[in-house]
Amino acid sequence: IDTSREGLPEGVRRLLDLAAAVPEKKDARKEAVREPLLVQVGRASMDVARHAGGLVTFLGESTIALGNFFVGKAKFR
Repeated sequence: IDTSREGLPEGVRRLLDLAAAVPEKKDARKEAVREPLLVQVGRASMDVARHAGGLVTFLGESTIALGNFFVGKAKFR
């Protein structure tokens, strides 16, 4: 990318020159390693199992609260 450094302060120009003076490493970037499909499915299953208890608790408490609301025994805070 071509840029113009005319309006930049001297310190910024020196910093850009210093950054450009370092050669780029060819192997500096890591390739993204994709996990096998079975590992992805296993991790997703473990996440579902880990969060299922909280979901069931939330749904149960919500159902009880809604039932109490319709019966007229709801507790408001």
